[in-house]
Amino acid sequence: MPKISVITPSLNQGMFLRDMIESVMSQSFKDFEHIIVDGGSTDETIDIIREYPHIIFISEKDESVSEAYIKATSMATGKYIIQCCTSDGFLYKDWFMKCVEIMDGNDEISMVWGLPQCMSEDGFLQKIVTPEYFDSAPPQMQAFLPFWLASGHVMYEGNQCTRRNVFVSCFPKDIDKSLFKDNILLDFVYAFITQGYLPYFVPVIANYGRIHHDALSQICMEKSQLMDRSYLELIRLYRRKVFSGGIVHNFRNGSSCIVGSVGSMDLPQIRKKYYATKIRNLLNITMYQVVRYFLRRVGLWNIIKDRLDWT
Repeated sequence: MPKISVITPSLNQGMFLRDMIESVMSQSFKDFEHIIVDGGSTDETIDIIREYPHIIFISEKDESVSEAYIKATSMATGKYIIQCCTSDGFLYKDWFMKCVEIMDGNDEISMVWGLPQCMSEDGFLQKIVTPEYFDSAPPQMQAFLPFWLASGHVMYEGNQCTRRNVFVSCFPKDIDKSLFKDNILLDFVYAFITQGYLPYFVPVIANYGRIHHDALSQICMEKSQLMDRSYLELIRLYRRKVFSGGIVHNFRNGSSCIVGSVGSMDLPQIRKKYYATKIRNLLNITMYQVVRYFLRRVGLWNIIKDRLDWT
């Protein structure tokens, strides 16, 4: 059994496929399997995959990328799971090794995550996502809970390395029963945190996420924005239950054993950290973001954005 399973959903993105595969193969840590679940590509995808005999793959019609993730998860045999979309890849060559070292050394940690960097469609690296985390990293492990309740932060799926047993426990097994059918990774993050598993942040640029435009990706982006609002509302509901004492939030280690909980004595400190995060986030809002928010509310954002080439 390999130490790591890299799982990749795929559909007609053969133009990016070699870069992604080569970035995985360039990792210094070699004890991994790479599983690609293809949705029935009609471009050069299958021919390219067959150039790499180490890749485990299937190609058949599916309903969505969420279904591909579910299939890939069922095929994975590694101790840890890393997700990597066809158009993405890894920049930090020791990322797999770093993840294994951290989780092999601490059973309480169930996920390791880092920073992504955007890449243009033609392969040029662009902005680093949340570069402020280099100077002010998110809280670790149990301290991440109030930060998440305040921000709804989603650990970047392109570099998450998660214990397979935890991934299987938190990842939806039935799309029809998922909370976010078009963005099933939100289901995973919500379940991961609310079930009490602990993340660990590493301040390195671990991967790149390629930005490319097609009709399908635009539709998914619009649906994702709607799902984000539902996701944040669920977090608010969960926060109210925790703060009111309606539920007890238990923390779990990588074997799913309870290693701590948020009791009545802990709530004042949790609330304090929650409000500190809310205030810090508010103070970090730039005038540009305020203007953008106002223009979206009055329906002028898309018009001005197109004329001024804003992003």
